[in-house]
Amino acid sequence: MKVFMSGASAAPSAAIEYSTDQERIDWEKVFEDQDQGIIALISQASTFKSLKKCMIATIDTLFSRDGDLKSRESYYEKLSYIFPIELGAISTSDAELDKAKAASTDVLRGIKNHRITMEEQARSSIAAPGDGRPRRSTDGDTADDDSQDEIAEEIFDVEQSDTANTEAVFVETICSEFRSRFNMLQEGIQQTAMEKIKLPYLLSEKFSEYLEQILREYFIPDLKNRCSDTIQRGRFRAVDTQQHYFQVHAGSSEFGDLWKAVWDEVITPKKAPAARQQNPRLQRKKKKNLFDLLRIKTVLQKETEETEVSITDTQEANEPAINVWELICAPSENYHAPIPELDAELLMNFIALPANTLADQIHAIDQIVEQSEEIGRAFDVFQRDKNVEIPLLSITYRNRNIFLGKRALLKEMLMGFRAHEYPLISRYLPNAIRK
Repeated sequence: MKVFMSGASAAPSAAIEYSTDQERIDWEKVFEDQDQGIIALISQASTFKSLKKCMIATIDTLFSRDGDLKSRESYYEKLSYIFPIELGAISTSDAELDKAKAASTDVLRGIKNHRITMEEQARSSIAAPGDGRPRRSTDGDTADDDSQDEIAEEIFDVEQSDTANTEAVFVETICSEFRSRFNMLQEGIQQTAMEKIKLPYLLSEKFSEYLEQILREYFIPDLKNRCSDTIQRGRFRAVDTQQHYFQVHAGSSEFGDLWKAVWDEVITPKKAPAARQQNPRLQRKKKKNLFDLLRIKTVLQKETEETEVSITDTQEANEPAINVWELICAPSENYHAPIPELDAELLMNFIALPANTLADQIHAIDQIVEQSEEIGRAFDVFQRDKNVEIPLLSITYRNRNIFLGKRALLKEMLMGFRAHEYPLISRYLPNAIRK
């Protein structure tokens, strides 16, 4: 009996037929068929990005029930060793891609064996009273209480109605993490004008509020796309734990790398990529297969479509990139705005900095000021191999009388440094450091 139908029409797909031993799915053939098995189809992925998306789609499709959470998380963890960073701009050699495909194949065979084992356990379980049919497996996998067609429908047409809610939690969590970095810098700093002195933009609440609006409009959509697998994993977590899950993600070095990739995408002018040449073997062999039902085939098709759109739209895309940075650097009466030629990388790196790292740096400088007898020497030792200018700037404006008054503590701390080593302090407080 044919159980899979093409997503394009109501006609049966050209392909996989399963044995009808009590309407049982032939998982061996689903995975191992040389033409249309999942393993053969996954092997057609031409980039790390599409391979990872296909693997995630397969796991989410085959383990879609509420009781499948442990199984999903187990296979997600396996993928994390194959793909150690989030979806993004990933370039790899053919040899590296082949290794990833081999490792992915091992994971798929593990899934195949899992499905076969659970089906056998379900069939050997005690029949439900009155209907002579086995009960559902305790971990949520399908037993024979569904018809063959219902099994196929549930496996290959997963409902994801709560994705939008999970995305909203992700966005608000990321924006909250963004605000926390600026809040740490701005805490204790008087925001109203002090003798007509404007604050540096990093220390200004007006700037951080303005920047958040820009991030939401221009940066967050790209970030959501790059973090789609993380959002998908969050979707299978309890609602009250999603925020914490995304907070942990936002504090990782991988997320910092993702953020920098998004920044470059939005801010930096782009070059049109070379047109991708389609594999001639795939051109000759076009037929409906399991990709239509797993919705994986679109991942591979999208690569070529995105390349074509990129080639035609690159010039138009560059204009918004320039405009976004100009928006961020717009002059303001409330603060010293970023300097377009100098501050793009600085601001990118600050937002990518883990919040706990920033908090530790602020706390360490506070301790040096409060406890050290030789503040200049203690600060010199602490700052080695670190970039601590932004937290130092924040503490200086928080304690202007101590750092800039008669005691001139800032000048004492920076006695052995030159202006080029602390460019922000040189810009806003030029008298505190030697040229």
